[in-house]
Amino acid sequence: MSALAELPAVLTVEEAAAVLRIGRSAAYASVRAGDIPSIRVGRSIRISRFALEQLLGLQNDNDPAPTGSKSRTPPEVPDDDPEL
Repeated sequence: MSALAELPAVLTVEEAAAVLRIGRSAAYASVRAGDIPSIRVGRSIRISRFALEQLLGLQNDNDPAPTGSKSRTPPEVPDDDPEL
């Protein structure tokens, strides 16, 4: 089992920086640049453990709980009225 699996599901930027072994400022800059996927909860920034695992190449693309700045399009719903 990976050491990352023992981390909480969501991390602060500082915690993610420690995992990535980069400085706090570099981590915030990477979040701003979109290099580290993150979500904002109020004024707080959080990074999912899954996003870090993907970033490090330790996880496949089957995200059980999508997070981050990547937008997902909703599935298309068939129209019941063929005249529209």
